[in-house]
Amino acid sequence: MFKAIGSVGLSWVKDHACIPCNELADQLAKAATIDGDPSFSAAPYNYLKKFIKTYTLENWQRHWEESKSGIRVKEFVPFVNFTLLTHN
Repeated sequence: MFKAIGSVGLSWVKDHACIPCNELADQLAKAATIDGDPSFSAAPYNYLKKFIKTYTLENWQRHWEESKSGIRVKEFVPFVNFTLLTHN
């Protein structure tokens, strides 16, 4: 892992954050510790990548539409888009 500097990232995700995949992972982890029977549901990488991107865009758009702030910006940018993101 020390040789993989820059290609491995760890981040903390709050437990029970109402994120469907996070909730599922939490349930599976608890079941594995209680029952000792891990459950795996494999999915192709491309499917997961597309699913996460679509899920993120749909939720972001819904939040953007329901938000009371940014009214003037919404006139110029009515729809969310990953290309508009800036990374620090």
